[in-house]
Amino acid sequence: MKIEWLVHQLQPFIERGWFSSIAATGITVSLMSDLFNNHPALMIGTLNLTSMHLSLMAVHVAYLGNIIGSDIGSLLMPIGLLATLIWMFVLKQYKVHISWGQYLRVTTLVIPPTVIATIVLCYAWIHLIYG
Repeated sequence: MKIEWLVHQLQPFIERGWFSSIAATGITVSLMSDLFNNHPALMIGTLNLTSMHLSLMAVHVAYLGNIIGSDIGSLLMPIGLLATLIWMFVLKQYKVHISWGQYLRVTTLVIPPTVIATIVLCYAWIHLIYG
């Protein structure tokens, strides 16, 4: 994935305002985290933001979306976090088997609304503090 392509895709959302910035970066990093793990996705998101030549405040606000996507959005799929894979392995050793299907049935109901609610609350918090 080229950073330039991602910059081109996200730049209009980030320039639109704080809510759009948090939402765009949060959702994008969530999807990337679920595809190939949260730490590489967070690094790509950070490189993306630093390549946009934004104001310091715009970078800070957009970076909050990166954190939300990396920390919460990565829970959607078991491969999003190494800790989830380890947790599933340890449970299996104690004869508690959770299949990927069972995991996905729960997380598809819980994680998307949690990411959206966190994005909205983060925007409200920033708006309250910085107006």
